[in-house]
Amino acid sequence: MKQYKVIGNTTPQHNFTIGSIVTMRTVALTPDTAVFELAGESNTLQVVALADVEPVELTQQEAAAVLSRLVDSINRDISEAERIADEHGLEFSLNLEYGMGGTYYGAGHPYTKQWAEEGWNPSSMSC
Repeated sequence: MKQYKVIGNTTPQHNFTIGSIVTMRTVALTPDTAVFELAGESNTLQVVALADVEPVELTQQEAAAVLSRLVDSINRDISEAERIADEHGLEFSLNLEYGMGGTYYGAGHPYTKQWAEEGWNPSSMSC
């Protein structure tokens, strides 16, 4: 996610006010436009003329606040994924970087009977 300042209003489907700050994630780029996902509105894609927005440089304090909100959101999403995996006996993996990942095995997942424990298991278990 990145913050952008709205500097033009040539993209008619938006109700962005010129001068407002919008937090968006870039999904796709063309030479003249970008497809963004607005913060807090997953599955809501917006096509924005690149001439209408400019990136905003954050102060360290603002960046820390953005990081805090993003990490809180990640933790909520992971908790929800764990709940769904437990409810349905499924698994999912998170692999942040080489050597920094793991797989969550939900309650009743077949692997938990022989190879793994329910809950989080380090990626190194599959080595």
